[in-house]
Amino acid sequence: MKRSFLEPPNGDVTLDLSEEVLGIKGGVLGDECDMPFKDKQFGVCFNEHTLEHLRYPEDVEAAVKECVRVADYAVLLAPSPYSIYATFFCPTHLLLLWFDDENNEIRVMENKYNTGFGFNLGENLPPRDQRGIGQAMVLHDKFPVVKAI
Repeated sequence: MKRSFLEPPNGDVTLDLSEEVLGIKGGVLGDECDMPFKDKQFGVCFNEHTLEHLRYPEDVEAAVKECVRVADYAVLLAPSPYSIYATFFCPTHLLLLWFDDENNEIRVMENKYNTGFGFNLGENLPPRDQRGIGQAMVLHDKFPVVKAI
């Protein structure tokens, strides 16, 4: 299959735990917490909507460290913890994450609310004006603190 002119000449790499990834061009079987790539092998590591599927805050920290290790820049994307679908109705969203650029922090909390019933997250949430449907963080030189709440 011919690549689009919009794609880089050496191609993109897609990492996944499922062997189905081997059926796509650039597909690599692997774990985001222990990537099979050399240090700074890429210009950008784009981690889109995977961190919330991890089981523990320590896994989030390991995945973010790997993104920073394998690339000059890491772009992290996660659903907002205020997203109704992401919080209540997606049973594979095991964690809720808050990206706090100002304090260089990623706050992580177990998602106990994905049953569709009840919503009482307590005092640890950011103010209402920070709510959105998604969030992003770009990392370069400064690694964020991953903090379980």
